[in-house]
Amino acid sequence: MFVQTDDGLAAGMFDVLVIAKDSETGRYHPMFLDHRPFAGAPPDDPLDYKAIRLKSKMHHTAGFDDREGAETFVREARESGSVKIDDENVMGVVEIEGWTADDPAVVHVLPNWRKKG
Repeated sequence: MFVQTDDGLAAGMFDVLVIAKDSETGRYHPMFLDHRPFAGAPPDDPLDYKAIRLKSKMHHTAGFDDREGAETFVREARESGSVKIDDENVMGVVEIEGWTADDPAVVHVLPNWRKKG
């Protein structure tokens, strides 16, 4: 779960930063996806999760005309220290079918990229 710190946001083990493409406008929006575990008893070791459920927490409202603009925004936010997130949790452009920047929230499921073995 993303946590607000004195100087920005810190990401948890399964939080991700992606760039979502608006299916209507074609604009690129940096987006935080917050880990939301599935209901029920989780495995003892989170690295054993088969899939990770994520819910959008916030996105860059205006977005960018091109992918490069969104990537620059993400890189600069990380370099400034205002967003603290592991490299493996920055996933670039993801296609979320039918997503638009006007959607109030999105839930997305990904295979566990940190899974052991």
